[in-house]
Amino acid sequence: MEPGALAKPHIGLTETAARGYSSTEADGSFHLDEKAQWDADVTFTHTNSTTSGNLSTANEFMFGATDFLDDANDWRGAIDYWNDTTNKIRYVGPTASYTHTWFETQGRVQDQDTVETWGLTLDLGLNFYSADVDVTSNGKEVRKGTPNVVTKAASVTTTQFHPSLTLEHAFYDEALVPFITAGHYFYSVDPNTLESAVNKVGVRLSPASTAGVDVLVGGFIKNSWALGTVVVVAPKTKLKLEYGRNQSATDDTWSTAYSVKVEHTFGERWRGSLGWSHAVQQDVPIEFGTLGLAYLF
Repeated sequence: MEPGALAKPHIGLTETAARGYSSTEADGSFHLDEKAQWDADVTFTHTNSTTSGNLSTANEFMFGATDFLDDANDWRGAIDYWNDTTNKIRYVGPTASYTHTWFETQGRVQDQDTVETWGLTLDLGLNFYSADVDVTSNGKEVRKGTPNVVTKAASVTTTQFHPSLTLEHAFYDEALVPFITAGHYFYSVDPNTLESAVNKVGVRLSPASTAGVDVLVGGFIKNSWALGTVVVVAPKTKLKLEYGRNQSATDDTWSTAYSVKVEHTFGERWRGSLGWSHAVQQDVPIEFGTLGLAYLF
């Protein structure tokens, strides 16, 4: 079921581009045992961005493992590390998710078929942020390169905790799967302190592990929600539509993002995807195009 259903074992490459933005993602997953009860996955993402007038060059690594407890239950744990080398800000932390799926039996007694109906996923993310800033000898922050000022390095930190819930329901033997998701972000320290310290308003700070349209907007997020659907439009072809809103944790303004993605499996070994996304933050629109290709084991 979508979202939350993990892909088959594969290796893949995804390119995302926009005006002033480019991203390359390489990912893969594979079975850890013969019964395919355990899966492992790894993702690497490299991003360059000048959106909102801020230069950002970042790398992200994620390593995860999934335990399919039975047909109705699975859980996934991962460790996520992200580092913006331009702005000298980074985070590291664990993520965990648990999914329960409900089934029903259809058809005549002698020819019954069990199909998925409802799915509920709980996601939890814990990220430890730190940023390097320059301060004067008396502790006041200054911009890098300010002349005639004696500076020293300092670190600004905050801890982010992000729970979210996703509810989905399958119709017509999973040919149509609408879903809704909502989450809240908690911070140990006012995130405005860290965001303003590195002048990063408009640059993505929330982790990619949040998935969905959250990753299309910049800055720290307070609240987020999204709704969408996955439709099987033809054999081996899926269409995913998603619309979401995110509230900034620093100024309480809301941003809007929506996306369209088509995914098709060619034969038994190849899967391609083509997507388009649109985001509006602080009245500034930006368009994203995405192209992906994966080889299935």
